[in-house]
Amino acid sequence: KCMSETDCVGCGQCRAVCPTGAITIKSNVHEVWNALADKNNRVVVQIAPAVRVAIGDEFGNVLERDAFPTTTPTETVENIFKFFDGKDVEAIGLGCFGPIDPDLNSPTYGYITTTPKPGWGNYNIVGALKEHYPGMPIGFDTDVNGAALGEAYFGAAKGLDSALYLTIGTGIGGGAVCEGKLVHGLLH
Repeated sequence: KCMSETDCVGCGQCRAVCPTGAITIKSNVHEVWNALADKNNRVVVQIAPAVRVAIGDEFGNVLERDAFPTTTPTETVENIFKFFDGKDVEAIGLGCFGPIDPDLNSPTYGYITTTPKPGWGNYNIVGALKEHYPGMPIGFDTDVNGAALGEAYFGAAKGLDSALYLTIGTGIGGGAVCEGKLVHGLLH
């Protein structure tokens, strides 16, 4: 099912593409996809001007979704927990505003780093999710890489080995999938 055929959740990322089918992950794309292959549910979280949360199946169908404002880290993360708690979730994919640290070998992996968003600088978003959902596989990347990955698996770039996703919103950004792998720059 193309993203253009999927109901928009009004995320503001762009008019034609909605990232609600994306799982955002760093360098373990195949590992996470294999873990999800026999499961019914997965989680998508996008944190941007507003938080978009969804539960979807392996075919890109959105089974349930919600949205709420990005406020303080504590309040925002509590709203994420309220949405997913008690549901049959097998993995979490988190596409996040940045800058972020997506380097699995870094001591600040999973952090939103030097963002100008009040209260979010140096916030360990992945750590908060891991603490609340121990043992759950959690993929973490930029919101635009999440959208690019969503397009590659479920949308306009399905069946292609490379795709580019560009967005102009609260910032200007881009995500790329080349030969089936997410591309990362110097910082993220």
